Amino acid sequence: MHITKTDLKERGWTESLISKFAPEAERKQLTKTRFCYLYNLAEVESVEQSEPFLAAKNKASKRSQSANKAVLSKQEANKKKFNLLIEEINGVELPQREMQYWHKLVKRQHDANDVEGKVLNRWVFNHFRHEYFPYDIQYHDAKGLVGKSQHIKAVQKAIAEVTLKYYPELERAIREYLERCP
Repeated sequence: MHITKTDLKERGWTESLISKFAPEAERKQLTKTRFCYLYNLAEVESVEQSEPFLAAKNKASKRSQSANKAVLSKQEANKKKFNLLIEEINGVELPQREMQYWHKLVKRQHDANDVEGKVLNRWVFNHFRHEYFPYDIQYHDAKGLVGKSQHIKAVQKAIAEVTLKYYPELERAIREYLERCP
């Protein structure tokens, strides 16, 4: 019986453990361009019982636990930053003007007098996002933060909710924006 590299990883093997301890693998062609490696299960089980493997696996497990702990700590610290940002967003007051005013403004900005409907509303919403909200932190200041992707969605939703409170007529443009967001 044979197992794959994925099976090894499910058994707790890391890339490093595989490169150091895995028995010789049999290469199996799947398609013209794809193949996989198959490991003899009896040989794998034998290696898994050896002292050097058990010691290395224990070390790898400790490193992994330590790394996971560090990631969780960073995520929690960054969560506080994003929560403060969301509080700031929720405090933003948008100027109340007729939608026609905003349509004229973005048409001038884009030099596009022939644009109408949902494109125009999307441009108005984008104008609000960039002009009235601390938007840049979403992508620029947050670059490289651990857990950023989890929190950006909440920031985007907060911006959408505040905008909807002032301009419900932008609901369709906002809904489409939230669907497109990663």
